[in-house]
Amino acid sequence: MKQKNIVLVFVLILAVALIGCNMEVSPEEVVKDAFFELKNSNLDSFSSYLTDEDNFNDNKDLFNFELFVENLDIEVNSSTIDGNLAKINTTISNTNFQVVLQETFAYVIPIVFENAFSEDTLSEEDMNLLLEDTMREMIFSDEVEIVSTKVDIILLQEEGTWKIEYTDDLQNAIFYGLSNFYDDISEAFEQDLSYSDDVSMSNNYSSSITINPKVIFEKNDIVITVTGLNMKGFLGPEILVLIENYSDKNITVQIRNSTVNDFMIDTLFSCDVAAYKKANDTITLASSDLEMAKIGLINEIEFSFHIFDSSTWEDIIDSDIITLHTTADAAPNQNNSFSGLLAYEGNDLRVIVMGLDIEDSFWGADLYLYIENISEKNLTIQARDVSINGFMVDPIFSSDVLSNKKIIDTISFMESDMTSNSITDIEEVELKLHIIDLDSWDTVEDTDSIAISFIEEEQNEDIPALSFISNLYTASSINAYNYEPTNILNTFSNDTPEIFATFEVDGLPIGTDIQGEWVYEGEQVAVAELYTTEESQNAYFSFTIPDSGWPSGSYEINIYIQEEFSIGKSFNVN
Repeated sequence: MKQKNIVLVFVLILAVALIGCNMEVSPEEVVKDAFFELKNSNLDSFSSYLTDEDNFNDNKDLFNFELFVENLDIEVNSSTIDGNLAKINTTISNTNFQVVLQETFAYVIPIVFENAFSEDTLSEEDMNLLLEDTMREMIFSDEVEIVSTKVDIILLQEEGTWKIEYTDDLQNAIFYGLSNFYDDISEAFEQDLSYSDDVSMSNNYSSSITINPKVIFEKNDIVITVTGLNMKGFLGPEILVLIENYSDKNITVQIRNSTVNDFMIDTLFSCDVAAYKKANDTITLASSDLEMAKIGLINEIEFSFHIFDSSTWEDIIDSDIITLHTTADAAPNQNNSFSGLLAYEGNDLRVIVMGLDIEDSFWGADLYLYIENISEKNLTIQARDVSINGFMVDPIFSSDVLSNKKIIDTISFMESDMTSNSITDIEEVELKLHIIDLDSWDTVEDTDSIAISFIEEEQNEDIPALSFISNLYTASSINAYNYEPTNILNTFSNDTPEIFATFEVDGLPIGTDIQGEWVYEGEQVAVAELYTTEESQNAYFSFTIPDSGWPSGSYEINIYIQEEFSIGKSFNVN
């Protein structure tokens, strides 16, 4: 009996061994099993199928990972095995994440901006929920774009087990378009960084100016001191601040209504300070906004503080506007002149279309606007009923402009909107402006439809749709050879012999008629005229002193191209 038991055990062991040999998992099955784990968001299990588990670590941090595999599918087409190397040809299908993420952010960003300045500021949790819900809705939509990619999956046999090589091609097939989206962001970021090299160093004052230390806010047991200015900040110039919280509350300090040299400029700043603690931090002035506004020399910075309880999110205080002057005050003020097509003028608001950018736009296409608000109201300007070449689109645009301030902003059109309507060239943009009071939210005006053409009209085929006059300065003298200003002034004495208005012309046909209007205290006093002799050139208007001297008061010089307003500048005599 004992001998029979030994034989039986031997037979069982042999059977298990034979079964084990026959059940060796094939490369195809490894791929299918691995994708089953990935599809179910079992990320550690999926990683265990890889030759190097660390290669997948970055993907584990994706926001709401299950959304990135919701539409994931794989089909095995063929397989070949050569010793310890296997190649499985597959078709991997998944969401086009470049499109989904672009549209998600296009929808979310305006909402975040709008709520940032309202009483019901979105918390970080609220923003994450908004982002998740928007992305989820797009991914689960019947209209979501699914892309199929053929890719060879390489497997290596290690100690009898097949392991998958997690290559770039495999990753791009699984998360289609995700790397392209990241590349788009990186390119846009790199373009923003060009400010420090191209703009700030073009002015002798930019690299050396600073702000003298002083207390700029002292209320509610909170003291904020500006300690300096770093013009070499990584994302733009940085205002150095020390925040001292002597209250019994944990606080968060943020910035609102920021301007530089009267231009609205975005800032990067949010500082948490625990009760009875201090913090050094920096307020970063967005380099992209400074570059668009052609600001190289920073004279004046204005902003207000928004301070709230970090624990309860209850507002503590919104400060009055705080004004900082840099050590460059004694230098001549820059006049950042912008011209283009006057799209709207009314309610002491002027909107000029400067140009259209399709090549370098992050979203798809950007329509650049110069907006000047000389009213007594803080305004928000939005776009309604927008179409491109007759097709309705939903752009990104909401611009806040404080009283007596200016801004360079963009109406951004989504690439997906343009693609879905087969728009390759933008010939005409049509829109209505919705202008509201930023403080009361009362409607100031809903404009009639504004048509902006980007094709040459037959009756003016030699004149481009958008032409530019820039760098308008007033000066008491100029270089007689190149017409550049040699003594730039914004305020002149009553006995100045001659006042010059110099500017640069770019892109106008030879022989174009340019008018210069001289205005004193709101009344036109003279009009001069010249004709361009080159497509790009320096030019000027000059006005000589009257017999009795210049009357004291406020003046303007307005430049017109063929009787269409282009740009203006104010100055004073006293």
